[in-house]
Amino acid sequence: MVPIDASSSNKSIENECIKVNDIIRTLERCAENLFIIIICDSCRYEEYNSTFKATAKSFPIDDDLKSFPKSTIRLQTSSQILIFFSCDPGTVAFGNDTANGYSALTEALLNHIATPNIPIGQMLIRVTDEVMKNHNKRQRPWTHSTLREDFYFQ
Repeated sequence: MVPIDASSSNKSIENECIKVNDIIRTLERCAENLFIIIICDSCRYEEYNSTFKATAKSFPIDDDLKSFPKSTIRLQTSSQILIFFSCDPGTVAFGNDTANGYSALTEALLNHIATPNIPIGQMLIRVTDEVMKNHNKRQRPWTHSTLREDFYFQ
């Protein structure tokens, strides 16, 4: 994950990134066989943020992002992990443009997270559908999951 104020220089960017693998390794030092949920509401396009010069008009990505370091998620762990990103890899999410000032992902999560008796996978499908509908299919949340059982928030 890249902080919003990170340098756009490829040479320094790796030192400024937060590695998801490092977060998971730190959590696993606490216990074994955890159930880890990470929600990354990021990769946001906002006019005032020119960190990587991503623009909605050049959706999904512009030339400045094509050279950005790419990585795959490879997690050697016994824990069950679900990582939910606000957009597909290599694309941008749109800013805080909902009526409440939330991002599209946060707004959709708030609309569905308290739905009773629904497994998290089904809930995230509803969140994805809402985000895609509200942004004319230009933003699609992305899920990485190693879940082996259902999880319910309520």
